[in-house]
Amino acid sequence: MNSAVIMDIMNKATDNECIVRCLVYEVKSSNQTAFSTLLRNYKPLIESLVKKFSTADMNSEDIEDLRQEIIIVFYNSILSFDLEQKEVVFGLYAKICICNRMTSRLRNEKRKTVFDIISFDNTDLEAYSDKEQDVTRNVIEQENAKLLCQLIESNLSKYENIVWNLHMSGKSPGEIAALLFKDEKSINNAIYRIRKKLKSLLS
Repeated sequence: MNSAVIMDIMNKATDNECIVRCLVYEVKSSNQTAFSTLLRNYKPLIESLVKKFSTADMNSEDIEDLRQEIIIVFYNSILSFDLEQKEVVFGLYAKICICNRMTSRLRNEKRKTVFDIISFDNTDLEAYSDKEQDVTRNVIEQENAKLLCQLIESNLSKYENIVWNLHMSGKSPGEIAALLFKDEKSINNAIYRIRKKLKSLLS
């Protein structure tokens, strides 16, 4: 289904959800124009959620970082939306995805310095004693990795964290630029700054 067919459907359709699902299909097929159309149509929803999850201590840069993060979740909700089901409309699904992600982020920020408590049943003590060294080593490695992630996250801005996570997920600077509505040179500069920060931090 190409863009011309999509436009023909949009001109003839009376069911808005049908149009939305056509655009979702196109985004799943890597059509960035369709994504831009959906983003424009759902801008009121996105802005309302930016307002909902922003706090009084946020400056304009923080709010923009929050907006970019919500846009990324919105994009991921398009990719995960099941076009076969008819019970939930896309707008509601996207809102649920964004609210769940933002709520989870706020919850994680509140408890990010608290480590998981590993408990063992008394009946497992004998088996545990045979593997105590391996378990202890694994726990230490997991906690070190967790501390490292927290250290990196706390030393990067929200925008830098978004760029870095997308970069580490395998997306190219061009793909990141398209998702965040930035030019590719800006993304490359951001990745360079992040690497410089991390090199200084880890040294």
